[in-house]
Amino acid sequence: MDRRAVRYILNTKHVGLVYRPVGGLLTLDEFSFADHAMCRDSSRSNTGFVLQLQGLTWMWKSKQQGRVTKNTCASELVATSACVDDLVWARQLFSEVAGEQGMSAVCCDNQSTIQVISNRGNSKRVQRYTKEARMIAEFVDDGVVDVKYVSATENVADILTKALGPQRFGYLRRDQHGRCAECIGEHAGGAGEGRLDVKLASSPTKG
Repeated sequence: MDRRAVRYILNTKHVGLVYRPVGGLLTLDEFSFADHAMCRDSSRSNTGFVLQLQGLTWMWKSKQQGRVTKNTCASELVATSACVDDLVWARQLFSEVAGEQGMSAVCCDNQSTIQVISNRGNSKRVQRYTKEARMIAEFVDDGVVDVKYVSATENVADILTKALGPQRFGYLRRDQHGRCAECIGEHAGGAGEGRLDVKLASSPTKG
């Protein structure tokens, strides 16, 4: 194992995720990020997303995209589509456990991607990804998700797409422990400790 990884583990024993019970409507919100053409060998982009339950990180994923995208808008659309897929799965899971849920915010830092989704993929820039845009748009129409803008500096999913400097990494790691981003607004569970109205394990089930 890399010495830096071992050093990090030893120095962060105190860092963890704490879930506390509280009443109220269950909320699931997600941050999506794509690092365009990050792989030098294949020019494929990296997808990263963070799913937060009541404002506290519950699930996350980092994965290279399956094919090359021509521009940042397309890579962000692919990432957001994958993000929504897992978000819908999580909503179905918690509907069986906790019942009614609030609308989920999907936070993206690319304005063009949000515009493409609102136009249902009617853009020459992302012709190959029209289905992804329309799929997300249908969930928006159904009131399941609300795609919202968040600045790149506040997008916690950035931590999953590339190596970051210590200051940036530490800032985003703190945000994994619970936050209330402006992009989430009324959908958020709140900043600080995550608080749940159902009993869950203290560690994520998927990561």
